[in-house]
Amino acid sequence: MHIDLIVDAMYEKCIELSNNSNNDDSDLDYYRNYFEPYIYQYLTYKYGSMLEAHWNTHEFPVQSKYAWVFVERRAHPNTWFLLRNIAWAGPSFSLYIFCSDMNYKFIMDCIGDKKNIIVIPWFKGFVSREEGKEQYNQTFKSHDFYGLIDAEYILTIQTDCFFRKKIPTSIFQYDYYGAPWIWAQDMPGGGGITVRKISTMLDLTRRIPYSEGAEDGWIADKVKEIGGDLPSFNYIVNIFSENFPVQDPIGVHQFWTFINNFDINNPDLFRENIQRYLTFDV
Repeated sequence: MHIDLIVDAMYEKCIELSNNSNNDDSDLDYYRNYFEPYIYQYLTYKYGSMLEAHWNTHEFPVQSKYAWVFVERRAHPNTWFLLRNIAWAGPSFSLYIFCSDMNYKFIMDCIGDKKNIIVIPWFKGFVSREEGKEQYNQTFKSHDFYGLIDAEYILTIQTDCFFRKKIPTSIFQYDYYGAPWIWAQDMPGGGGITVRKISTMLDLTRRIPYSEGAEDGWIADKVKEIGGDLPSFNYIVNIFSENFPVQDPIGVHQFWTFINNFDINNPDLFRENIQRYLTFDV
């Protein structure tokens, strides 16, 4: 499977979709669901064997200054790849998985005989998509949740993210940040990959009452309100990417949802962007 075939297929579909666009959020949902299988099929084909070889000899530490935090109540097909990707990208970080009583066995199957991974059945039962989203948002605004994590900093991840290179511990600074938002460049961003300082999250969730809405926007707003230590746009643009192309991101979150921002009107530049994002530093 050559990367050019994947990129060409994505470009052709982008042109087709752009000619039939609704110019609303339904486009984003379609892009997210349509392109994601292609992305992970290619990444698994290209890097799966290398990641599996590393996984087979790797053990996560029981405790570390830095921790991966994966909150997922579904039996999601990207879990296998994600776990092996993070073991390679951040091998010295501990790993916390907050799952549900319904996907617990699936998570344990994905882990296999690995020791030291802390798995916490946090959610209960099946719920609707909207209920699931709200409970996810509640979790990241919960003081009890952060209190379960023995680390100084956490790196939160979702099933639609991946890491292109090894993660330097120098990224663990500031109170909070994620992938930059092109529509709010004065904010610390968010999305499916974020860095959070545990002491700040504990203080924030203790002092400020819970309110509904997306947790990353809530955290970003509240940390800013209390005068927290936040990075500049020019800093975070070099770390994570989501909704517009950057030169060399460490981690990527569902960029395909925002594929229209990746220079689809310039075929050569589009192909260059996608090939770069799907190439790991190995």
